[in-house]
This record gives sequence, C-alpha cells and structure tokens, in this order.
Amino acid sequence: MNKQNLFPTKWSMAIFIAIVILAGSVFAVGQTERVVYRFHGGNDGADPDGGLISDQAGNFYGAVRGGGAHDYGAIFQMSPPAGQGGHWTESVIYNFTGGNDGGAPIGELIFDQAGNLYGVALLGGSTGGGTVFELTPQGGTWTESVIYNFQSNDQPVPGVVFDKAGNLYGATAAGGGHGSVFQLAPSQGGGWTETTIYSFGAAHKGRTPLYGPAINRAGNLYGLLQYGSTGASGGVYQLKAPAQQGGAWTERVLYSFKGGSDGGNPSGGLVFDQKGNLYGVSQQGGAFRHGTVFQLVRQGSSWSKALVYSFCSQAHCRDGFNPMAGLLTDNKGNLYGTTDLGGAAHYGTIFQLTPPAAQGDPWTQTVLHNFTNLGGDGNGPATARLIRGKFGSLWGTTTRGGKTEGECARTLGCGTVFNVVP
Repeated sequence: MNKQNLFPTKWSMAIFIAIVILAGSVFAVGQTERVVYRFHGGNDGADPDGGLISDQAGNFYGAVRGGGAHDYGAIFQMSPPAGQGGHWTESVIYNFTGGNDGGAPIGELIFDQAGNLYGVALLGGSTGGGTVFELTPQGGTWTESVIYNFQSNDQPVPGVVFDKAGNLYGATAAGGGHGSVFQLAPSQGGGWTETTIYSFGAAHKGRTPLYGPAINRAGNLYGLLQYGSTGASGGVYQLKAPAQQGGAWTERVLYSFKGGSDGGNPSGGLVFDQKGNLYGVSQQGGAFRHGTVFQLVRQGSSWSKALVYSFCSQAHCRDGFNPMAGLLTDNKGNLYGTTDLGGAAHYGTIFQLTPPAAQGDPWTQTVLHNFTNLGGDGNGPATARLIRGKFGSLWGTTTRGGKTEGECARTLGCGTVFNVVP
C-alpha cells in the first residue's frame, strides 16, 4: 500500500466515517499495548513463529524459529517481574542444534498434565524431516527428547493437541502423498507409538492440512485444508473418532471455500466457542477481497458457514487485512485476533469482534492496537494466536519489529513479545 495515501482528504474522511458507521466497526479507547521483550537475533532467538502458552506461575513460553546458540531456533521462557513496575525476563530453556534433536520449531507449544512441554520442529531428527519433541523440567533446567521423527518428505505442520486419554495428535502437509493426521500414544513402558489415523488422497475429500487439528469434547478432530473438495480455495475437515478403540476414523469435508466473496486460503487453525461452533480466518476473499473471519455452526448432522467479518471495509484498510493467526474466544462470545497487514500504519492490528445483540445483525469490529514498527513496537503478528493473561490482558508475539540494529536490521526487526491491557 502507498504510505502517502494513509492520510485522507476532508472529503474522503467523511466517506471513511460513514463506512465505519455502516460497517459496525469502531476504534478502541483506553487500550494500552506494551512490548515486554524485543528479540536481538542472537542467542536469545529471532522470529517467534507461534503464540505463547502460560503456566500456573504466570510464566509464558514460546518458540523462535531462528537464532539461538546454534542458529536453529530455541524455546524461550518469559518470567514476570519480581515487583510492580519491574521488567519481564527472557531466558532460553532449550537451544536446537539442527541434528537429531530437531531444528526450527514452529507453532504453539502445549503442556501435558505433568507440566511437560510439547511442540513440532520443522527440521532435523533422524531423517532431517522434523520432529515432535518433549521438554521436561528437572531442577530448574529442561531436558529435550524427541518422541517422534517425521519421514523426510512428510512436511509437518504447526501445532499438536491432546485428547482426554493423553494421546497427542498432529498433521503433515505431505505425509502419505497428500497429507495425513497422526496420533502419538504413550506406551506403558515409556516412549510413544505413532499411528497414522488418516491419509488424505482423493481430491473430492480435500487434501493438504495446514495446521494441527482442534479437538472437541467428543474427541473428534477438526482442521483446515489447503485444497477443499471443490478446488484450491481451501476447506474445513472433520475426523470422527471411532466408536471402539482401534477402529477407523471417518473423514468428512465440512466446508469448501469458493473464493471471491466467500473467502479463501484459510489460515491459523480453528477454535471452538462454548456452544461448539467453529471459528477461523481466511487470508483472502470476503466482501472486500482482503480476508475474513468465518463461523461454522452445527445444525444436526450438517454444518452451515456464515461470514462474521470482511476485512478492509474501511478507507485504506484501517481495520486491517490479511488475517493469518487463529482466533481467541471468551465466555461472552467475543473473538480476538490479529491481522498481519493494514491498520493505521499498515503494519497490522489487534482486533476484537463483538457478537450482535440480535440475530442477523452484524458483528462489531474494534481495533485494539495498530502496530507501528516505531519506537521498538512490533510489526506483523503473522500466525501467532493471542492468549489471555491476568486481568483480561492479551498476550502475543510479532515476527518482525522490535530491535532494528545488527542482524535484525535486515529483517525490519527480529520480533517481539507484547501484551494489551484493557
């Protein structure tokens, strides 16, 4: 976008105000964004690839795809300040070597009930095709172990999820030829057993998973596909859990995007609300062709898709565009997310979507923060999902922005950790 056009004329400002009113979108008042850490691109890491996860003590954990002691990425911890007004402390709890332990961790991490961390690495392992790894805390340090090595051509995608029995699920973009979903089951004698529970193949059933699946209370898995059942605009699949252990999982494409005003190129994974409805984002399409937030509502045995919001509804895309990260929900039905581009400074936004008071009315979009890439602010939240912190604050990462000297100057900064306080 031409930065010279970011400041509208008097006439275009009037049009802009009218569009805001008609679109049901407002700007936030009283929201404060604070960058709590700026990555240097050295031993502390660079380019956080996914969002954060927190423990009961209030520490946050995340993955950086680059940097670290061996330049193959790292897992970091953000520790809260000891007193009010203090600074958060970043520490690396594991440095990947790019060898058998893996390299270039991608996506969000997940805890098990014992406090161990799990995630996916894109590189390394015994075949060089990436790993699923576990980090175990032991007396103030963390020990890394590989619980699964992908085949060299599997192409693992970000994100893993646990079921109630402690089994771990994830996906690959190319395993089995057109992508697969796998289960890792803990063995009684230690170790994990991998089972491919579904391989995508037939074009009419969709193919090429994009992110790890979401799981509902019944143990069914839901995820995004690069290719739906009707073309290359993407789709949403369901894998229904077998009635008996060892039975076959049943795959079904719940929705195939049509492109254009319908949306296309879904991104960032899926999330459930308290009613069991699914929400996600598409990077393209919608009423203004710059991305959407969509909803899938279950109606008996079928699902219906609704368009929640189309980005770039405002002059100069001040509401943001190109959403890439998955969404966050709260108990009031609000949705929170980010756009990688657009906003007042064209470096992305943090937004809230408030459900309508009456059925059929539009959702209300509020921009909570405009990333500026100035003064150490972030730039481009990309695929990092927001999470909730204390007192309703929102936490996340940006892949760019922050430090702009040394190695980081070549990439417009090496990324940040931020929070937004209501």
